[in-house]
Amino acid sequence: MHQHDSIPWRDLDYATKFLVVNRWSLIIFPWLASVVFISIVLDRTPTQDAALWVGVAVAVVSCAAGSLALHTNASLRMRPHPRGQFWLHWGLTGHLATLAVCALLALFGPASWEATVFAAAGPVFFTTLLAYLPFVPHGAAATVLLIAASASIAGTLALYGALFALVTPLTKWLSHAMIETERTRRLESQLSATQERLRLSQDLHDTMGQHLAAMTIKTQLAQALAERGDPRLPAELAELHQLTQTAAADMRHVVHRYRTPDLAAELTGAKHVLSDAGAHVTVTGTAADVPDALQETAAWFIREAATNILRHSQATKVDIAITPRAITVKNNHPEPSARPGTGLEGLRRRAAEHGARLQSEHTPAWFTVALEVGA
Repeated sequence: MHQHDSIPWRDLDYATKFLVVNRWSLIIFPWLASVVFISIVLDRTPTQDAALWVGVAVAVVSCAAGSLALHTNASLRMRPHPRGQFWLHWGLTGHLATLAVCALLALFGPASWEATVFAAAGPVFFTTLLAYLPFVPHGAAATVLLIAASASIAGTLALYGALFALVTPLTKWLSHAMIETERTRRLESQLSATQERLRLSQDLHDTMGQHLAAMTIKTQLAQALAERGDPRLPAELAELHQLTQTAAADMRHVVHRYRTPDLAAELTGAKHVLSDAGAHVTVTGTAADVPDALQETAAWFIREAATNILRHSQATKVDIAITPRAITVKNNHPEPSARPGTGLEGLRRRAAEHGARLQSEHTPAWFTVALEVGA
């Protein structure tokens, strides 16, 4: 049994319900056409003719096979049925063979079998047009040929066949439209979830990068103080412990709720950690100079820029300039291969969402990165 076949109707999503209704509305048509056609045959043939019921039995089997082929058809389902191709292939083969036999009997068979042949041929003909040919390669051409061939035997059959042949393409198109719409919706949902995961990983990187870099420096300093027996060691270890607590707290904030950083706090933190690393930090301007829409992005920018300086330079001088149009961070002694890290690349995308852009310049003496508000 297919997956959603065992789910209660009320628990199915709208798209699946639509496809089920659309599929069953198509399944009804071969039965409807067969009932109408057999009724016409019965009106013209004595019901006590035993051979007639052979044709009726063939019609019932044909409609049942067509219903199974439609029910499992991949073009009418959100997820392909494991036996869909099997029923389509062998059902079409059997129906074409049956039509060939009926045509031979109609041309060369005894007159007593005429009612039986028409009782069987009509339903098989309609089922072939509705349940099989629209779903195979070159099905449209095969449909035209089959209707043309039936016109040479019975014009009424060809006329009804042409009318019923229009039903399946419309139903198929409706199913295709719903399937593509639902797939697009699910793809958007998956993309949104992926973006959220990427944002979380980016935020974790931005949050922990600076702390880890600072802890590395603090650890190295503590090791040096320990080797010299310096009395400042306990104070440095206390600061290192406090830094680890802060890092853990920040990580919890990111995991449980994306923390909106405060630009003023990030400026203070960046100045403190860079100063501890031996750099002279100069800050021109204040957080209040930055437009409100850019405050959060600017805060992440300051954090990531400070992290990059700690990781990719031996800076002794850092200049941070803040204006309403741009925030610029400049440091000396960059590594020769220093480039914006993955955090800055993430900020580049985030800045673009707010009409800003990220610019960077690297020389042997200086590395400059700027967050600029678009014109």
